[in-house]
Amino acid sequence: MPIEDPSLQNMATLCMGSFPRGVASFETSPDVFCQLIFVDYQIHFLLQKHFQGELYAHQTVKLGAEARDDVDELKKVLESVVNSSSGADFGATEALYQAVLQGHLRLLEGDVNGAYTVLEKHLRGRIAKSSSATEDSFLEYLKIRLCCLIGATLAELFTHWIMYLAEMRTVLPKSEVAARIWTRAILENVFRTFLAQAPRPLKFLDLHTQRFGGNVCAVVLFASFCLQSRGTSQLHPAFAAEFSQYLTGLLEEATKAKADFPNATQLRAPELLLMDAIFSSVSDITSSREYITSILKRKVSKRYLVHMAERSFQDHKVLMFLIQTLIDMKEYDEAFAAFATYVEYIQQQQTRNKGSLDDILAVIDVYTTCITAFNPANSFIPDAKLPSPRFKYRCTDEVVLRLKKESECLVQYLERASTIAGLLYVSSQLDESIDRNLAFLYFRFNPNSFIGDKSPLAKSLCNGWYAVGQFHSYLSTYETNSIADMKTNNEKILELFKKGLIVNCRRNVTHLFEYALKLAYSQKLQSAARLCKFILKGHPELFKTWNLLILALSGLETKDRSNDETAPSDDILSDVQSVSQSNLEKFSDDALNVASLYITKNQENGIATPIETCYDILQLKMTQLAILERNRGIEHMLHHVSEVFVLYKELFLDLTLSHEADNMHSKFESRSVGVWSHRPSVIDPSERAQALQRTMSLRKLNMVPKDSLKKPAKIEEVQNEGKEPKDKHYEKELRILQQLWLWTASIYLKLDLPEEAEQCIVEAETADKPNVLTFTYLGLLTSRSRKFLALQEFERSLEVYHLPEEQYNKVGYALTLLGLCKLFIVDDDKSNSLFISSKDHNAGLVRLKNYLEEFSHCWPYGYNNSELWYYLSGLYQKFDDKILYKDALWRCVELEDWRPVRSFDVCEGLRF
Repeated sequence: MPIEDPSLQNMATLCMGSFPRGVASFETSPDVFCQLIFVDYQIHFLLQKHFQGELYAHQTVKLGAEARDDVDELKKVLESVVNSSSGADFGATEALYQAVLQGHLRLLEGDVNGAYTVLEKHLRGRIAKSSSATEDSFLEYLKIRLCCLIGATLAELFTHWIMYLAEMRTVLPKSEVAARIWTRAILENVFRTFLAQAPRPLKFLDLHTQRFGGNVCAVVLFASFCLQSRGTSQLHPAFAAEFSQYLTGLLEEATKAKADFPNATQLRAPELLLMDAIFSSVSDITSSREYITSILKRKVSKRYLVHMAERSFQDHKVLMFLIQTLIDMKEYDEAFAAFATYVEYIQQQQTRNKGSLDDILAVIDVYTTCITAFNPANSFIPDAKLPSPRFKYRCTDEVVLRLKKESECLVQYLERASTIAGLLYVSSQLDESIDRNLAFLYFRFNPNSFIGDKSPLAKSLCNGWYAVGQFHSYLSTYETNSIADMKTNNEKILELFKKGLIVNCRRNVTHLFEYALKLAYSQKLQSAARLCKFILKGHPELFKTWNLLILALSGLETKDRSNDETAPSDDILSDVQSVSQSNLEKFSDDALNVASLYITKNQENGIATPIETCYDILQLKMTQLAILERNRGIEHMLHHVSEVFVLYKELFLDLTLSHEADNMHSKFESRSVGVWSHRPSVIDPSERAQALQRTMSLRKLNMVPKDSLKKPAKIEEVQNEGKEPKDKHYEKELRILQQLWLWTASIYLKLDLPEEAEQCIVEAETADKPNVLTFTYLGLLTSRSRKFLALQEFERSLEVYHLPEEQYNKVGYALTLLGLCKLFIVDDDKSNSLFISSKDHNAGLVRLKNYLEEFSHCWPYGYNNSELWYYLSGLYQKFDDKILYKDALWRCVELEDWRPVRSFDVCEGLRF
């Protein structure tokens, strides 16, 4: 139920770590509480302007003249508020709020004695509970803020922070963001004090000797905070292990306790409050679930939470922690059932509370976790970490149906939380010259809020919008039955991603890149290029972002060429366009130079480069060759193909040699004498092969005889004697090598060199086990010479694409469909046709048309495929459907006008 009292609405906003939307006009408000809010807002503005976002100035910090003048001006404003108000206007809440603000200002100007005098009067005062839970939460926040400030006044008063921890009984709800921020400040101060006084690195057992050592809740909270700074040398290396052992003992002891039948009329038991403290505190250590589960053991946690569910009556927090634990254990069916029960509990809570929620951010986090984990893109699509689907007893349709309903609920909760926090996602003051897709980079939508990157509010809202956006992305790709539905989902994706970035656009680089990729798929290449440049300013090591930037620039270059423009227009992205038009090759060279420096630095520091990063660098190199192909011809590009294999050797050879399959993969002998196959090859990086490569003609392809191009020698039989390693990284390396051979085969197919392409395909089948891609490439190879074999290979691929392990491989599926189109439409000869009659031929074309029409609903792999629309337009023309023929052909022209040198899907990273 919405809060109708304006004062309570403002309190709820302040508790969420924000300020009311109209706070700038509160200075002239007749309400005293609103005037105090205005002063508080100005204090936070000063903190951002002069103190780098710190909550208060430390005693060693000297204020500048401008900062001191601003503080003095605010003190005068606060004094005028107090002097112009009568005693009736100042209730207990207003008096406490005014004292906290006055003490805060005096602390900012360095008057620690004056700050102590103001704050000490209210330190021991007790305020009776009000009839409103919102006001009680606000008073709790003021008390915590007062405790933090008074402890910072004098050095000997840090004991107030210790006392606060000693008296703590449980952790604060997630929705009490402001109180949690100041509690974190207290923990940070205590942590710094301990480190300054400790003669040796801090151990976990040392916490038990402190004044709060007998308070389990405080020990768990403080230890969890210490692990957030686990990289410091003053924290003992065994701290995490000791803490984990301590928690395991607590949970196992609690699990052995007798479980009495729960009573629905009783308040939450102390055991449940302790459970909140343990699981909430540990979850705040890091976003890495692997590290968290190393502290809280999965099996121990599951047994404990099941036991607590037996001891409680419909406690939604027990389910909240149990759901996360089951997801960590990959028990998705059980987690899915627990989530359904959790939804029922939340609905019952709203009914009891007349529409309101006790902790809306916690609810948002649970919904976000479940929608992200249960999203079929994460739970049904196999990957190298878990080759089988996470769900064992539920089908995709059941999961999608549930997620559609719950994603709508999550959007409602996100909008409700945004309303409480006073956040907006649109603005009428936005300048027309600003790119609407990137407005969050240039325009502050919520000047009333000082949400930091680490704010729980920003994290919850940003992750929530992103989770719903990712689910709609799945729907656009796999669950749309019409182009209209696909476009609707696509618009929602961009809108949802943008809302998340408006809340927090700098913290999560993953969200920024995903949004840039979606912009590129939506042909908003200028926005995508500008966003990529923004990302790379802070994270130059994200090489798939470099790749996406270069591809977006190449698409802009294609558009300029299609318009026959020699100079860019005078829009805000003219710098991006000029770079694309003049120095695209040099730009790709610079990106690879950054990659070289990155790898060299990792090698010098003894840091292993992740295989995903190596793959992104390899794709960046292949993009460079695609630029050479477009600018200088495919023959010139062919001279540099061996460089890709040499780079593969540099990136992956050390990992490959660490295995015991030397007999099986003897071709990877060393960097100096390494051979890329069991036979001499054009891809051989040896000096002899490179010398032969340099002798190849640089003339245009149509002027060079095929015999002048170096061809791989005859393929010899290979005996696989070694036992295949089971390491997942090694399997990925082999799959990447297979992709390289198939990529090389595609080059030879363009050159009309079937023998060389065939040898590359055989090399691909040797590098890794044959799969749908090798089947498809064999079909492409034999499409003209052995059409029945080609048809057999394409049909074989289509059969595999209906299996669970390949049904989500839309990139490979698109290649197979295009191969079928080439076979049926281009290569089929009436004198030696695949079809026995014209009726049979028409039936085959109709079936092919149905395949293409269905796949055209798939965004972006089908809808953005220009070849698909070209073949589809030809089929419409054959069947005399002039309207659809025109629409399909124009769609093809539109895609070709913005076509990059490679498809944007190469920026998605490893798919296996």
